[in-house]
Parts: sequence; C-alpha cells; structure tokens
Amino acid sequence: MEQKICGLLENVLCLKSNGIQLAYIKKETVCLKMPLAEHMVNHDGKMFGGSMYGLADVTAGMTASLDGRIYATQNSSFSFVNNISNGTAWAVGSVLCRKRKAVAVDVKVYGDDGQLLAFGIFNVLSNL
Repeated sequence: MEQKICGLLENVLCLKSNGIQLAYIKKETVCLKMPLAEHMVNHDGKMFGGSMYGLADVTAGMTASLDGRIYATQNSSFSFVNNISNGTAWAVGSVLCRKRKAVAVDVKVYGDDGQLLAFGIFNVLSNL
C-alpha cells in the first residue's frame, strides 16, 4: 500500500508541484508533509489556508485509501488555529469510522515544532 500511495504522490501533478511527501504509514494512519514554498505564502507571510486545507484533504483521502480503494471528499469541517511562516506542515490522518463505502477521517496539521495548526473531520466516499 505504501508503494501505491508514493506512486500517487509522485504522479499527480498538483501533489508533486506542492512538494507533498509521505512521512509514514501506520495501521489506519497516514502522515504527509509539505514544506512551505514561496507560492504558498499569503500577504502576511503565512501559509495560505487553502494550501493547509489541501494538505489535509489529500491526507484524508490517502488515509481512507489504505483499504485499496479510491475515495473522494464529500464534506468536511476544518478549523485553523495557528499558522507558520517557514518550515514544514505535517498532516496526520486517522480513520475514525469505516463503513461499506464511507470513511470518516480525523486530520490534524502540525508545524515543525509540534504546534497544532489546524484540525478537521473529512467524510469521504468510494464509488466501489
């Protein structure tokens, strides 16, 4: 499964261009990392919320896909609590509930110092 996720991260242009990389996979948990790049910075020198949300969304999808299926986000609730102006954002996704076609994934985003930046619940569905 790790090989499949690495392949997705290498072959999907928007993921590759944003530098999203696999940090680790554990049972029902995926950690992705994304270094803050110049094109991800807002007028205040902080990470764009959309970049952080995008990292969390990809993490949710990859976490759900640990069962071998492909998922798409149906809805989410996401809260920003802090931000970074340099370094790397780390997103950790954990499966909360897995049903026949639906998975609920908890995602937390951290800075290099371990400070919580954002958190959310993503509901994703498979068409299989």
